[in-house]
Amino acid sequence: MGTVPNGSPINTSTLGQRTFTVNATNPSTRSVTYNVAYRICLLYDPSRPVRRLGQVVISLRICDANGNNLSNPNITLTASRITGPVTRPVTGRFNYRLSSYSLLVSTQNLPNGDYNLEFTISGADTTTHVAPFTLR
Repeated sequence: MGTVPNGSPINTSTLGQRTFTVNATNPSTRSVTYNVAYRICLLYDPSRPVRRLGQVVISLRICDANGNNLSNPNITLTASRITGPVTRPVTGRFNYRLSSYSLLVSTQNLPNGDYNLEFTISGADTTTHVAPFTLR
C-alpha cells in the first residue's frame, strides 16, 4: 500500500521535490523522492538552429507534461553554461515575448558539434534544464 491507491498517478500538480511512500505487508516502509519540473518545448529544430552573425537563437516555452504553454513574464529563465565539444559558462537571462522565451547565444570559437545550453527556471523547479543545438 502506498500514499496513493494502486494504479493511481502520483502527485505532479505542483513543482518541486515530492516523496512517495510504500508500506509493505511486512513491517517495512520504502520512500522514494521525485522531482516535478517543467517540460521544455523547443520552438526550433535543434539540428538547424537559427544563426545570426556568430550567434544562435534559442527559442522555447515552458510547458506542462501535456505540452500546454505555461510561459509567463513573471518566470525567469537564466542561462548558466554550454556543454558539448567545448564547455563554457554563459550568462544571461532569456527574453520573454509573445508567450515564449528566447536567448541569443554566442557561437564564437565553438567548433561544429552537438551542444546543450543549460539553464534554470525561477521558482520551485530546481532542475537544470537543457536546450540542445547543433553547429555545422
